[in-house]
Amino acid sequence: KLEKVREMFPFDLGQIVYDIQLKDDKGRYTKTNPSREYSTVSEVVVDEKNYFSLVERAKREDVFTDYEEAVFYLDLLCMQ
Repeated sequence: KLEKVREMFPFDLGQIVYDIQLKDDKGRYTKTNPSREYSTVSEVVVDEKNYFSLVERAKREDVFTDYEEAVFYLDLLCMQ
């Protein structure tokens, strides 16, 4: 049961997570053809206001708990 709860609530309040922001070559947010030059990985502190949106974004692989994983995934997306 604890595994199921941890799956539903993967973050702790105050935890730092890494948010991938995909941008095109003009600096606009995009989901297709992101540019590595303009796309970024930002630190976000989990709080009561953003918790559930971060959980949803983590399911879509837009948020990671490990910085290196986030950068690796961003590099993969920008190579396609």
